[in-house]
Amino acid sequence: GPGAPLKLLRVSRLIPRKGGDRLIAAMRLLKNKPVHLTLVGEGDAAAALKAAARGLSIAFLDYVRHEELLPVYQSHHVFVLPSHNEGMSNTVLEAIACGLPIIATDTGGTAELVNLNGLILKDNSPKAIAAAIGQFLDNPGLIASMGRLSRRRAEDLGWDRIAAQYLALYARAAGKPGLAP
Repeated sequence: GPGAPLKLLRVSRLIPRKGGDRLIAAMRLLKNKPVHLTLVGEGDAAAALKAAARGLSIAFLDYVRHEELLPVYQSHHVFVLPSHNEGMSNTVLEAIACGLPIIATDTGGTAELVNLNGLILKDNSPKAIAAAIGQFLDNPGLIASMGRLSRRRAEDLGWDRIAAQYLALYARAAGKPGLAP
């Protein structure tokens, strides 16, 4: 409802090339706005990112088993991945299949996944990321309209099935040590 925060999600390893520092700096620029960020993942940059996030509306979920990610995607509004470089991101694929709009940098295969179902950043400066987040804050209707386009994109390309298969595959692999998904 009114005053409820815009809930941003990033699922990614906490390593420098994923641009977490830029995303946290963007959150600092939006400090007085109703926006909350959840960072899911582990990695070498975790301690530095947690220190940088102090005092901001940012939550860290260090480890979420893959088959438990679905409700995490579904309880957020927008998926943000401002990586410095990226291949075809599975997490972007999954977010699209879950009907989330995407904010991402123009890297690797990501721009091909994001057409009218999100915003492609010209650069991953904190200012550019904050401006993209601001578009969703100023036009909350974009969340639903772009989210619908994400779902449609997933269905067109059969990605919803692919994502469901990923989730099933990971679920089967869970708890079986040494079995690569």
